[in-house]
Amino acid sequence: MDHKTPLDARGLSWALHRFLESAGGFTLHHRTGQPASNGVSVCADPDASISFPWHEWDDELVRRWVARCTERLRGSDLHLGGWLDPDTQRVWLDVVRVYPADCRREAVDLGHAHRQKAVFDLGEGEVLAVQARSEPAA
Repeated sequence: MDHKTPLDARGLSWALHRFLESAGGFTLHHRTGQPASNGVSVCADPDASISFPWHEWDDELVRRWVARCTERLRGSDLHLGGWLDPDTQRVWLDVVRVYPADCRREAVDLGHAHRQKAVFDLGEGEVLAVQARSEPAA
């Protein structure tokens, strides 16, 4: 998100926490900071992801992650995304790509290639399982 984002780093960490708490996840548009509402959100780069137990939420850790991602998001078609896995109570924060709704298959294929547990259809509010795994996945 660029310099026009109305939240400071502390406010952004708090907002991400609230999105996870109230909705279970989020995809924030990189230019506006507003929640994306259409398309299919999928992790674009697992190496940029962080994960930790929900009860270990750390505002400073989240702030540093957002700061690392900010430059990468600028001028790209990537966004900040995150979800709270209800089975494991782990938070996953990711750099995500949003595919148009009519490209669900491509989003699922990318999720599979990145060994993700699921992708999320923003318009339908639907978790799309990608593959069964015995270890936690983003």
